[in-house]
Amino acid sequence: MAEYVLGPSGEHEVGAQTEDLFVTERPRKVSVDLPALTARRAGLLARDGE
Repeated sequence: MAEYVLGPSGEHEVGAQTEDLFVTERPRKVSVDLPALTARRAGLLARDGE
């Protein structure tokens, strides 16, 4: 997951990038546990495929 921010030249730049715990404070404080989210999705898809 990547966070894009508006740079000084007016272009979007990558501000942060991670595959683990993503945390940002803009525009609001948010944190996303990407491995847990991926595991949850995999579990839901496996259940639907039964």
